[in-house]
Amino acid sequence: MNDRTQAEAVIGKILVPGPGPGRPWTRPAHVVADKGYSARTFRVYLRRRGIKATVPERLDQLAGRRRRR
Repeated sequence: MNDRTQAEAVIGKILVPGPGPGRPWTRPAHVVADKGYSARTFRVYLRRRGIKATVPERLDQLAGRRRRR
């Protein structure tokens, strides 16, 4: 199965211990991924959850954005 198709489910199950007592954090502050995760739907998912992302764009995505401008 493709990693990208399961990424949202994996991020949704993350439990990060907080700095003190209490419930663990349920989302990372930042995600670093490769070009395989550069799909618009994944970027929108991260943005809606308030997660910053460092994901390089594929060349075809860059060319398409330049054409639309």
